Amino acid sequence: MNNHDFDTLLAEKTVEKEDIFEGRVLHVFRDTVSLPNGGTSMREYAVHRGAVAVVALDDEENVYLVRQYRYAIGRSTLELPAGKLELGEDDKEAAARRELSEEIGVTAGKMTPLGVYMASPAILTERIYCYLAEDLT
Repeated sequence: MNNHDFDTLLAEKTVEKEDIFEGRVLHVFRDTVSLPNGGTSMREYAVHRGAVAVVALDDEENVYLVRQYRYAIGRSTLELPAGKLELGEDDKEAAARRELSEEIGVTAGKMTPLGVYMASPAILTERIYCYLAEDLT
C-alpha cells in the first residue's frame, strides 16, 4: 500500500470548524471530525505560516548555533539560526539568507536546500524549510 492509499484509508473528514484564536504567529482551530470507523472526535491545532532554519557550516566544519531565550519553556536553548516566514514571503532561500545575516552576521556563498521538517504535525501546521549554508563570510 502506498502513502496516498494509506492516507485515504485513514483520512478524517471535517464536520465542523471552530475558530478559537488568531494571533500574530498562530491561528488556533478546534474541529469536529468524522473518523474512518464512523465515530467522531475533536482536533485542536494551530496554523503557522512556516519558518526557515540554517545549518551554517564554516571552512573548519564548525556549525554555528545561537542562544535564544524561549518564554514558553522558561529557559534559553541553543538553536540553528532560524526564523518565521514573513506574511506572503515565498522565497524560502531569501528568508534563510536574511535569518543567517540577522542572527549570526554572515552571508553564504552557497545555499543548499536540505528538506522540510515538521516538528509537531499532530497539533501544528508549521513547515521548517532547512538549508545548508557554506562559503561563509
